[in-house]
Amino acid sequence: MIDLNNKKATSIINYKKALVFYNRKKWLKPIYIGKAKSFSGYQTIAKFKTSGEEKLYIEFTQSKGYSALFLLQNGNVQIITDTNCQKTFEFQLEAGLCRLRLIGDHASLNYYVERRK
Repeated sequence: MIDLNNKKATSIINYKKALVFYNRKKWLKPIYIGKAKSFSGYQTIAKFKTSGEEKLYIEFTQSKGYSALFLLQNGNVQIITDTNCQKTFEFQLEAGLCRLRLIGDHASLNYYVERRK
């Protein structure tokens, strides 16, 4: 199991090992789509500026292994989901830069993240 208190979890640097990993951002839209097979490690999938309240629609499906999606701002970690889900999350955040990171241990997964106003 991977530890969120590890220095690598909150680092800017990505540490990952995977058979297949891709992350795509739609052009001019805040939509992030990705897929991973046998993913282990830490990966930033989105980085954005926020000014307070933030709404994220997330479709997260994992078929094997352990994985979690978490939000990181100024060293504060908020776990969004570590199970299959398809719903909208609302967060009260400070103004500034946020990172959406993925953590995994031999995980195969698909995700779709959309920022909504």
